[in-house]
Amino acid sequence: MDDLLPTILTSFATTMATKGAEAPAYTFNEAWKYFFGGVNSFLMRANLKREVNDVKYAQSFIDKAFKIPDEQLQEPKLSIIGPALEASKFYIDEEEIREMFASLLAASFDSSKNDILHHSYIEIIKQLSPLDAKNLRFIFDNKKYPIAKYSSNTPGTYSYKDLKTNVFLPEHDVLSNELIKIIDNNSSSISNLERLGLIFVNRINPLADDSLYHNLEHNQLVDFYKELLHEENLELDITKQSVSMTPFGKNFCSICIY
Repeated sequence: MDDLLPTILTSFATTMATKGAEAPAYTFNEAWKYFFGGVNSFLMRANLKREVNDVKYAQSFIDKAFKIPDEQLQEPKLSIIGPALEASKFYIDEEEIREMFASLLAASFDSSKNDILHHSYIEIIKQLSPLDAKNLRFIFDNKKYPIAKYSSNTPGTYSYKDLKTNVFLPEHDVLSNELIKIIDNNSSSISNLERLGLIFVNRINPLADDSLYHNLEHNQLVDFYKELLHEENLELDITKQSVSMTPFGKNFCSICIY
């Protein structure tokens, strides 16, 4: 383990040299040493888990960088790799966030990404939780997805009171034993992704296919609310909504997720 990270970085520099990209490789290696410490600093670290994740981070970045066509390789901007390496030091142990930083670093070497590579992505990654990253990838992959708002209402009136907003329930979570907790966590996640300008919540027009809302209309939380509201002579109202990527969010995902 002690020799693995220096070997990976040396291999990166050697391979990039064969692609005619000695300068970009040198820039990155020097930046890595500045923000993570040199080889001696690495070898002195006592936390094995941290060492393992450092290696995974470096290897992930290098794997992504090697996929860049030779003609698209460029000198990375220090204004990107400097702040990204500095910020990523504090997220090495969170795989989803670490992978985003690795993708961002690799994109800085790719001239085809220049038009959508934005300095703000660094700060955005810092404000994401692993769950946010997971949900963002899911929404990006699915283009549009149903969400809902749960409200209470007195029968025959329009006196609605919100119970739960941004109810987001991916298919892989439907059978979980902790469904209500997952819904609560996902609701907060959707709020954060919307706050960051990565997703758009359409609170007016639902998706055309009504069957897509089945899981949002039939789940443990809905059953709980119906039972609770029935005792108070109230009824549950489910407002069908949808979530999709913003243009800014699509660019962010194109850089930081793939």
